[in-house]
Formats: sequence, C-alpha cells, structure tokens
Amino acid sequence: MLSKKLAQNIVDKMMEVIPYNVNIMNNKGIIIGSGDSSRIGSIHEGAVDALDTKETVEIFENHKYTKPGVNIPIFFRNEAVGVIGITGLPEIVRPFGQLVSITAELLISQEYSINEHIIKQKLIEEFIYEWINNKEYSEEFIQRGNSLGIDVNNERIVTVIHHEDKQEKKVKSLIKKFLKDGEYSIHISSNRIALILFYNNYTINRINRFKEQVEKVDIKIGIGRFNKFIMYSLMDAVNAINIGSKLYNEKIIYDYKTIKFFHEVKSLLNRYDGDNIIKKISDEGNDKELLQTFLTHMEMNGEKVKVSDSIHIHRNTLNYRLNKIEELTNLRFDNYLELYQLITAYIRYKLNS
Repeated sequence: MLSKKLAQNIVDKMMEVIPYNVNIMNNKGIIIGSGDSSRIGSIHEGAVDALDTKETVEIFENHKYTKPGVNIPIFFRNEAVGVIGITGLPEIVRPFGQLVSITAELLISQEYSINEHIIKQKLIEEFIYEWINNKEYSEEFIQRGNSLGIDVNNERIVTVIHHEDKQEKKVKSLIKKFLKDGEYSIHISSNRIALILFYNNYTINRINRFKEQVEKVDIKIGIGRFNKFIMYSLMDAVNAINIGSKLYNEKIIYDYKTIKFFHEVKSLLNRYDGDNIIKKISDEGNDKELLQTFLTHMEMNGEKVKVSDSIHIHRNTLNYRLNKIEELTNLRFDNYLELYQLITAYIRYKLNS
C-alpha cells in the first residue's frame, strides 16, 4: 500500500513547502522515506507508538531512535498504513501536522486508484487475448467478462488495421477517437491492431468514415464477418488484408466478403500448375517485360489503352507482347476457357508473391 517510492515522493513534495525534515514510516514503524537518507531503514519508536494507539504521538526530547517532533498516523480506508513524522519542536511543527497528513493520505489514495486502474486494464487486456482465441464461451468465461464490464454475448465483428511502425502513435490516437464505450483494441502483432466493434447496420459506414480520416496515413483495413465467436471474425479480417492487399493493393479497406472466393479457392490454386504458365512468361528473354505486361493487363481487365499508359509503351508494342504471351503459353486471351487458365495463374502468382 505504501511503497518506498511513494513514501519518498511524499517526503520530497512536503519538504518543498515546509522548512522541516519529514519522515515516512511504514505499518511496522520503519522509516522508508526521509529528507535525511541516513535514517532510512531504521525503526522509529514514535511511529510504533502512533500505530499502536492510532493517534498522534509527540516527542519532546532526543532518544536513541527518535528526535523531537510530531508523528501522525496515515489512514487509508480506516486502516493505519503508516506514519508521517515532522522533525522539530512539537509546538512549532504541530500546525503543519494535519496539513501534511491529509496531503499524504490524498496522494496514497491517488496512487491506489492509479494502480487499481492499471491492474484492471491489464486484466481486461488478458481477457481480450483469451477472447480472440476462444472457440467457445463457458459460463465462467462469460461471468469473468461481466465482472470486467465486457459482455461477450453482444454482436460484434473484428476489424484489423495494418500500419507502418513509424505511424503507430498516430494510428493509436485515431483508433482511440474511433472506438465507442464497450469496444476494444488489441495488438495482434507489431504492426497490426485488432478492433472489436459492435455489429449493427451502421458498422460498415462507421469504418468507411474512419477510412476518410486515415487516408493520409499508410494503413490497410481488413473487415471480418459477423460471428458469435470473434476468433473467426478475426481470422476473416486477417485473411481479408493478406489476400486483398495482394490483389487490390491500391485499396485501403478489404472486406472479407469481397475476397471470400479467392480465400476459398486458394487451396485449389495451390494444387493447380499455374506456376508453369508464369514461368514461361517470365523466362522469355530473361527479363520481366512480358511478366509485367501480363500482370498489368490482368489488373486492368484487358483495357489496352490503360495498360499502355500504365507501363508507358506504344499500343503496337503491347499487342506484340500479348501475342508473344499467347504463343508461349498456347492460351488465348479471347478464348473464355483459356483466359480462365491465365486468370487462375495470375491469381495464384499474386497470392503467393
């Protein structure tokens, strides 16, 4: 309750305003804070008496372990947690006694409140880590959440924010303003923060408005689906960023619903020999021109004017390269079934790059 650090802090504050030495003793009567460092660790008989009687003890003469002064018990929640002593003739230092003891009690109460808040925040953080990794909620888990003010039965979704390390402070500040009471944020890696949000008809609109506030910050936002168990919503949000940022790098927000197809077919794509198509394209001429042309052509949905402008080549050069790709792969862009194979190779390359 009354640590050495807090005791010395009280002493230092008191001695800034009164011209007398101040000692703080713990609940055993041992000096743990003093303007005279040589006295720290020694027993103070006047403090022992004050703790026994729970009343102010005045000393008028020098003794082996005490000096003249007043010794006033420090109370917290009706318990004597220590003693504050002011060295000097009692009739002179007595007027300072009450003021000093009240100030000490206020500082102890403040310290206790801060520590209590820190402990609660730590318990909440530990609970949230357990929450996002929990596949089912036992009654004990639900009750533990309630004791911390967390209702795990509220409908929620998880959103994940990916940020650059240098922007963490800015991102945290924006998140703090964005979250409502009863919503939480937690680090899931050094540059990813999960937001546990209430789920309703306005949630996506809120996230879109948040996007407008962070457009100047280099972040990516993944949105999970609603699930009774938020672990699965978190997994969706992570997959949304991992897959969406590879397929649609220019975007800021990736909703799992928009990349669900790619996620579900990813295992199928890994069994498909799409690498052979990419290898044929990239190996030609030992450069990346054909591969760049192929990827840009796919990204821009085959719009040749946009492709030419993007990679800064003439339309004729583009047509030559596309024809070369068709020759190498034996697949044509204007044949739906063959185009599907080219698209599949493109998706597999992007997901695995």
